[in-house]
Amino acid sequence: MSAELPPDVRFDESRYERPNQEWVCGRACEGQTCPLGPSERGECQAAYECTPYRKDDRWVCARLASRGGKCPSGPLPDGACCRPIIPCRPVRSVLARRRVVTLFVFALALGGALVLAGLPKRRNLVSPGPLTSHHSAIDKGCAACHAIGEGTLADWVHASVVSAPGADQSELCLDCHRQYRQHGLNPHSQDPQVLAAITQRVSSAEPSGTAPFLLSVARFAMGAPADANHALACAACHNEHRGSDASLTAMTDMQCQVCHDRPFRSFSQGHPEFGHYPYLRRTLLYFDHVSHYGSHFTDPRLSASQKDRVPGCRECHVQDPAGQAMVVRGFDTVCAICHREQIEDDTSPGVPFLALPILDLKTLDATRIGQWPAVFDKHLLAAADVPPLMRLLLRADPEFAEAESQLAGVDLSDLSQASERQKQAAESYVWSIKKLIYEAVTDGQAPLRQRFVLALGSKAAKTELDDIVGQVPLPAFAAAQQRWLPDLKSEFEAHQDGRQLSLPRAAPKGDAETPKDAAPARESVLAGDRSVTSGWYLRDVDLSLRYRPVGHADRFLRAWLDAGARVGQSSSADAAPGSSPGTSLTAALKGVFHSLARPSAVGRCMKCHTADSDAAGGTTIRWLSRQPALEDRNFTKFSHRPHITPPGNDGCLPCHSLKEASDSAASWSLFRPVFLGADGSLNTNPHGLDGNFAPLSKAQCASCHAPGAARDGCLTCHNYHILSGRRGTSPRP
Repeated sequence: MSAELPPDVRFDESRYERPNQEWVCGRACEGQTCPLGPSERGECQAAYECTPYRKDDRWVCARLASRGGKCPSGPLPDGACCRPIIPCRPVRSVLARRRVVTLFVFALALGGALVLAGLPKRRNLVSPGPLTSHHSAIDKGCAACHAIGEGTLADWVHASVVSAPGADQSELCLDCHRQYRQHGLNPHSQDPQVLAAITQRVSSAEPSGTAPFLLSVARFAMGAPADANHALACAACHNEHRGSDASLTAMTDMQCQVCHDRPFRSFSQGHPEFGHYPYLRRTLLYFDHVSHYGSHFTDPRLSASQKDRVPGCRECHVQDPAGQAMVVRGFDTVCAICHREQIEDDTSPGVPFLALPILDLKTLDATRIGQWPAVFDKHLLAAADVPPLMRLLLRADPEFAEAESQLAGVDLSDLSQASERQKQAAESYVWSIKKLIYEAVTDGQAPLRQRFVLALGSKAAKTELDDIVGQVPLPAFAAAQQRWLPDLKSEFEAHQDGRQLSLPRAAPKGDAETPKDAAPARESVLAGDRSVTSGWYLRDVDLSLRYRPVGHADRFLRAWLDAGARVGQSSSADAAPGSSPGTSLTAALKGVFHSLARPSAVGRCMKCHTADSDAAGGTTIRWLSRQPALEDRNFTKFSHRPHITPPGNDGCLPCHSLKEASDSAASWSLFRPVFLGADGSLNTNPHGLDGNFAPLSKAQCASCHAPGAARDGCLTCHNYHILSGRRGTSPRP
């Protein structure tokens, strides 16, 4: 033994035990072991009870006090002990026997492992347990999920003693879970920079509560976890082979908080306030609850049937199929009773698609421009300019672009002070208009489609072009040509051949416009009758071909708004060669967008639908209300289904309380800055938070979600893996 004996114990009074030796004396079980003990080979070394030693001229007995002390007779004269010992049969020590058993068991286990490793179904024999129900359908063996599944025995042994799973193991997980491929091994499957920004935002909030004691001890003993740039293996949180009923996503609150800089005790004690949750952006539809419930729904001008149909919360909102969000019902269900008449307003003149500008026919040579309607009483509203939609088509003609650039600031109805060059530009301007009408009447939709492609660019989708070109009535072009330019065909062909034009005959003046309350006759436009309340019709009072929407979600207006929105808010000018930025195709398309995007424009489309600016400088119109995206996963999750338990409309009000308008409810209805400016311009910033409802507070949720009541764990309201929104928004904290 290497340990020293206590100083108060004499060596000859205590037995010297040897538990670490291979052999022990055979008389150990009798309590009378010999003083020398067995040899290393297990042989008895004792012949006498002691070995006398010589002192002066005498032999002295050396028997230990623990074995009776000196014997009375003493040593023999030759110095031999007088008390011989019969040799014993040494036995193995307990340690030696354990070693033998251990080696035997190890050899037996190793042999069994070698036998099992050679069996065809060896993988089933070494499986640590059944898979969960999610992974049990994978029938590709261990190698489908384990990097060493097809490895050698040495690989298996190495993997069994390595505690941390390797990165190659997690790569196999990402082969199936491809949605997390980009940042799958980062915390929350997020870019570290995004996590850092969220952490900074959350850290700047109010202080959290005290951390749980055990978590504080663990963090003190083990240290803080790695930073957000450190990859986390999937197996660090997801433990398999625990049975089909086990949850792979279950995590305790302490598991969540061990990585967070600011741990807290529970949701009700220390969790930060929500901030703007859930209102991280304005609504997709412009609807003001305060004005509708405070003014519109109580308007005495409402009919009895309208008052009976004043909606409550659940008349307008319904749960989505998954029960997560409350979506808005369709237009025909909740909005049409009041707003259909505004959309199909037959008092509106409609959108001008084609219009002949007023020209100074006294100054221009009739033999150079041909036939053109003269100004008379019915044309009082005619303008000396072309409408935005028509300008966009004309801008596809380089000659028109050049002529318009030279006529900048010139009034076509008065060219008395115009230079000769400007007069020539005016003639080119007129022939570009005639060319547009001639191509439509002669060649049909093909030249119009080509102009639209040039105007809208390569971004225009085929369905968008179909909705625009397919609805342009070619017979209406023919009717307009016959009414206002009956000699166009012969004149334009002569102009193309370079022949001198004869003095044109006066263009017919046409009939007065039919009153607005005339019977609808959509097909009558073919004969030049304007007695239509929707669709295409001719309007003599300003020499125009116009369009009124045929109802909600009108395809023609929607296609034009979408096309214009792509550059509607852009400041760039995609100018044609030789043209000024103000008259470029982009500027023309902007003009189309702004003429249709006014809330008071025909169809009133942008009175309810909002527009969001994008990074490219364009605009996206939100035609639909919020539709939950099943593939989106934010940090925060919420389901309405278990929360809406009362049968009446009041089930929404405990959480969603209306703000009290500081001004009258009517003022909210007109120009709320988050949607519209005072001049009616669109606000395209989607992140305005001037909502109708007061933000939710943590106290509202904590009144139910507290210890001993409803669940209050982290995963009750939060997802771990985050997939950024499909609309390009950052993950919701």
